Amino acid sequence: MQKSKRVAILAIVLLLLPLELLILVGLWPYLPLVGKAFAGMLITFCVCGAVYAVALTWQRITAPRLIVERDVVVMLSRDGYKHLSAEHEAAKLALPAPVTVTEERQLSAVDQDIIDRSRVLTAHFEQGKGMHAIEKELSIPYNKVRDWCNTATALRERQKSW
Repeated sequence: MQKSKRVAILAIVLLLLPLELLILVGLWPYLPLVGKAFAGMLITFCVCGAVYAVALTWQRITAPRLIVERDVVVMLSRDGYKHLSAEHEAAKLALPAPVTVTEERQLSAVDQDIIDRSRVLTAHFEQGKGMHAIEKELSIPYNKVRDWCNTATALRERQKSW
């Protein structure tokens, strides 16, 4: 395989040699201009590299110092050390406990109608019916069907990513 690649490259170079010579002869009067352009490009690269090195150095100097060891994170600041993991845990403890609702409240007729329509919409949508068909069957305005279908699709995509 290697030998065939070398032979192919050699054949391409030999076939393009006259074109290469033609380009070289055609550019001969402009060789000083090409040299100056190359020198300008080289200078630009050097200046950009120097600016990048200075920016990287400045970022390293001003960046906060972090010490990470497994689940413990400590930041060195001008005031001393800050134990970020301990602050995180303290913030968790400061949150109020979640409220659990044990009693069920009675739904109003409007709420129950919305829940029933939502179930019917879900059934139609999962059967692969189009939004216009759902609109005609349930006599619900198209924009509400579209909004609901978009919400259902977004929720389904979010559940897949979990």
